[in-house]
Amino acid sequence: MLDLVEATAPFLFSPNREPATAEPTDAKRLQDLVVGPEGWWHVLRRARAWLPSTTRPTAADLDEYFTLCCAAHHATVGTYTPTDVDAKIRGVLWQEASAEHIRRRWAVVVAWRGWDERLVCTRGEPCGAYGLIGGHDGERLGVSSGALGAALSTPGAEDVAEAARTWIAEEVVREADALRAAIDAVAAGQGEPLALLRLAWIATHNVGDLNQGISFWPQDEPHLSAAEPFARLAHENAQACGGVFLAAKRLYHLIEAEGHRNYPLRQARCLRPLPDLLLPLGPCLEDWGEQVARHRKLDNKDHLEVIAALVEGGRKVPGQIGYYRALVGLREGLGGTFDRLCERLTSVDRKHLAEPDVRRRLMVSATSFHSSLSKQARAVVAQGDQLFR
Repeated sequence: MLDLVEATAPFLFSPNREPATAEPTDAKRLQDLVVGPEGWWHVLRRARAWLPSTTRPTAADLDEYFTLCCAAHHATVGTYTPTDVDAKIRGVLWQEASAEHIRRRWAVVVAWRGWDERLVCTRGEPCGAYGLIGGHDGERLGVSSGALGAALSTPGAEDVAEAARTWIAEEVVREADALRAAIDAVAAGQGEPLALLRLAWIATHNVGDLNQGISFWPQDEPHLSAAEPFARLAHENAQACGGVFLAAKRLYHLIEAEGHRNYPLRQARCLRPLPDLLLPLGPCLEDWGEQVARHRKLDNKDHLEVIAALVEGGRKVPGQIGYYRALVGLREGLGGTFDRLCERLTSVDRKHLAEPDVRRRLMVSATSFHSSLSKQARAVVAQGDQLFR
């Protein structure tokens, strides 16, 4: 797992870039490192020295492994190659744990709320009094629902069940309130439609993460009752939060092709060492494309690698918008070099770029594209009460 983290976020292990805070000097296990904004970073930097106490992991070893999984997921979920531990931290590692070990793992989840993701993710939306809302909040919702499901099944873990239930409810309400405020602002002609679209994208994914955690729960009455306020908020659960997550899902449909995991960009390895080039929320990626074009640490070989990945992504991801907008930004930043680099693409990619529809997309300016997308978002908001049903 650490090899994967180092491959996708090598800057975290550079001697020239270290945490601003020192790790605790008396730490004897990974769980002793988790407190504070950089707790996840300390865990990753110390984890090489950690070994299971036996060839068959004990419950204490699994506590440590859970800690490592959370830190690795926090560090990589906003990068180009996330570590695939979702099922472990939302379900598998909560199963068959005693109340004591559920409590220990829950302490890591509580610490996670205080971890800073700004170094490893650019997919967050500032929401004024509601704070920053981003994809990491969904990861915390998913793992917290795993804790709640396990605690409800385990005698002696009632305190964890109550704490998890309370935090999930508070986080869902925070995101719902931020969504409603953003929708009301756009409806009044005062809000930014593109910011609302980004928030709708985030919130829809976040409650999807919550559903994923609930999917590991037993289908008995205590669990079904506990899930009722939180489950399927962006689907048919219109009773919870006044249906605001249904409204988010309708807005999300305008840009849902941006909701995949950006597999095509994994081949652009030149991006991985550069945290300032982490991919922001799409589809308005013109600025990101221009930043790639002008980055002092990238050369034309790297630019070709990124262009090839974006063109392939446009071919393979149905409905993709953002990759074409990134190409617009690259062309703006590279000037005539862009066309010369495109001549070096594979014949399949060159043929794709020559398609009339693709050529039209690449001719649309950022101003025109943003204006058109904003108009579409306002049209959805104009549905009024229907939006929430």
